Amino acid sequence: GTQVVRSGEAVTMQAGRVRPDRSVDATAAAWTKGVLVADNLPLGDFLDQLARYRHGVIRYDQSAADLRLVGAYPLADTDRILAAIEDTLPVRITRLTPWWVRVQGRTE
Repeated sequence: GTQVVRSGEAVTMQAGRVRPDRSVDATAAAWTKGVLVADNLPLGDFLDQLARYRHGVIRYDQSAADLRLVGAYPLADTDRILAAIEDTLPVRITRLTPWWVRVQGRTE
């Protein structure tokens, strides 16, 4: 049969079944309040999302991309978000210019 999914709804499709996906609700609500939420999210995915709210470019290597991040980060200050990531994860953040940021995994 046909299932209608309305704007703002999320579903999970698996083995021919469609179910409401409640896990998206908190993240979507936080985004509308200017907060980016990571719930065991790969850092690479988080940085891809963060880049949409920041002028310039964020590049990262695979060792950083695979790290997992948890937290809620106010989008009003993306530099502060990057500093918090560097404080909590084994990464080094280099600012080549104010608009070019590089995130690398630390091997120490």
